[in-house]
Amino acid sequence: MPQTQTRRRVLTAIAAISAVTLPAPRLLAAEPAAEITSVRFGKIPVICFAPQYVCEELLRAEGFTEIRYVNAEPVNYSADLGRGKYDFCANVTPAHIAAIAAGASMAILAGIHAGCYELFGHDGIRGIADLKGKRVGTGAAADLIEIMAAYVGLDPKKDVTIVLDPSGKALDEFALGKLDAYMGLPPEPQLLHARGFTPQYDYALQTLNENPYGHWRDYDAEDSVRFYALRQYELGTIKKTPQRVIAEGTDWRFLNELKRELKA
Repeated sequence: MPQTQTRRRVLTAIAAISAVTLPAPRLLAAEPAAEITSVRFGKIPVICFAPQYVCEELLRAEGFTEIRYVNAEPVNYSADLGRGKYDFCANVTPAHIAAIAAGASMAILAGIHAGCYELFGHDGIRGIADLKGKRVGTGAAADLIEIMAAYVGLDPKKDVTIVLDPSGKALDEFALGKLDAYMGLPPEPQLLHARGFTPQYDYALQTLNENPYGHWRDYDAEDSVRFYALRQYELGTIKKTPQRVIAEGTDWRFLNELKRELKA
């Protein structure tokens, strides 16, 4: 007779490998005590992933007694997960895919809403195609800029100059007009807003109306991995096909169990 997979059994089975997820919200009374009681989360100075920084009480309710947060760098966030520096972290899909394609020992467990990035442009830049011939700064999102540029027909290696600078200097250079555009991740967009950038939010409001926050839960996480992996494969930034990335670097048991619980 097959054994029913509970959330705790799935979590216990995958905790030995590096993985990506956020904790589930409640402890089922019928489930046994946790076999693994310690967990390490990667932590970067990005407020997008705040839920994993404030979930300690929920984790203790699940039976964890030792909860640690390990400081990390945004540029190496996924790669360090694969190196075993921590057990869980949330990050943008392309970063996880790049790490998996490079051989990292980790698995993507679920999708999250990551609508916190903002692309800023000086006068004359009204869309992604306008980045042709421009210099675009970022602290950690070079892969996203490349994917976006290629998606509208640009060659990100020839048509766009990406200035990757985790130190924050690129943000100041954009503010001073020395860079044409900047891809910011929180709290950088908030800092630029405070300096008077984007006084009008027409495009952002349009995006929010077209992609209501609650709808992301209905999306297929595997489709997201497939979409980004295909873009990266086409660009040549990864050597593994989307099929191999999904086969070797994803495990949806946790997500499927959580979906069943939420429907119950």
